Order: sequence, then C-alpha cells, then structure tokens
Amino acid sequence: MIFIIIVSARIILGRFDSIGAVEGLNTGNRTEAPTVGRSFPISRNRRLNLNIFLGLRDVLKRFRLFGLLLFVFFFSAFITVMPLHFLSTLKSPNFISYMGIGRSDIRIDLRQSDGIEGRFDEMVGRIAADKDVVRFSPFLTSRFTLVESDGRTEKIVVESGDFSLFPLDYIQGRAPSGEYEIALSCLNSRDMGKDIGDSIVLRIDGNNRKMIVSGIYQDVTNGGRTAKV
Repeated sequence: MIFIIIVSARIILGRFDSIGAVEGLNTGNRTEAPTVGRSFPISRNRRLNLNIFLGLRDVLKRFRLFGLLLFVFFFSAFITVMPLHFLSTLKSPNFISYMGIGRSDIRIDLRQSDGIEGRFDEMVGRIAADKDVVRFSPFLTSRFTLVESDGRTEKIVVESGDFSLFPLDYIQGRAPSGEYEIALSCLNSRDMGKDIGDSIVLRIDGNNRKMIVSGIYQDVTNGGRTAKV
C-alpha cells in the first residue's frame, strides 16, 4: 500500500518538472479557454448567480485539471478506506460464520494421519481437565456416501457433533438436534435442490439412512459443499 502511494505521488509530482514558472502562474490558461468561453458567454446567463456561473465555467474550462484532482481524491479515499473495512471485517465476531464455523475463541484441527484416534482422545482429555476452558465441543469430519433418488452415489463431507454450544448463523432453519436431522451448506442445498423439511439418504456402515434437512448455512470450506449432523 505504501509502495502504491509513493509511485502515485512520484507520477503526479513528476509532471510539475515540465511546467515553467510563468506557465504555472497562468493557472492553466493554456487550455481550451477560447472554445469554452464562446460556448458559455456571460451575456447568456439568466438563471445562475454570476459567481456560481463563473465557477462552473472555470471548472469546464480546466476540466482535465479538475478531473485529475477528482481522480486523486477518489483514489486516495479508496486506499484509505479499504484497509479499514478489511480490518473491521476480520475483527467482526460474525466473520467466522462464513466459513461454516460456530463463534468460539479457539478452534483446533487435527489432520488425518496414523494414530489420529489416540491423539484426538488425548487432546479432548487435556481440554476437559483444563480449568481455564469454560466449554468445548469436539467434532468429527467424515466422508459419507450420498444416495441420489435415481440410485447414483457421490461423496459428501459431513461434520458431526453438538452444535448447540457454539451456534452457527443459519440462512434458513436451525442446527440439527436429532439423530436423523442434517444441515446442508448453501451450495449443497442448491445443487441437490433441497430445502427445509426435505430428505436425503446417507449410506452409513452399509445401511441407508434417511435424513431430514433442518437448516441451511453459509460455508466456504471444502469447496462450500459440506453438511452437519
């Protein structure tokens, strides 16, 4: 950002090297003054105040100069306001909801590897024994088989756990609370053509289980196609 400001300033200020002292004192009278003067003569002004008319005519007469100032003003405002908006977005407690994650202070993820079940149980035990932890909720992310109505199958990423401790903002509906309820991400809901109250079929341990859609939420992880049970 600092580099952009420095380069812009050098380009703009560098143009003053080609302007002489006398030309600078003329304040741009070298522009299209005769043409504008003939187009907007003072004798034809009947409605505007004379001072306002002269000001507008001066702006039109030196349109390139004032246009450059207008561009510099908007560009400077943009590079000043954009980082502030970006910072306020990142500091917002609701920002994490766009990633399909409930509002919490700390989130710990374990990568899939050998012995992950033992490491997961050890981590949960340490967190449960920590007196500084007010509440926590473990989640498991798995891939299940989604069975379409025509018999076709495809994989779907499903996160399971108790979503009442760290609530997520739902576009529609609510978090899944029963064993046979499921919440879909916005993209999954659109691709499947499913809405609140509709059902989908998941193949779990070789058996097909009918799940009722309880909510739809926003998510950007895993390509925006996830689910929660």
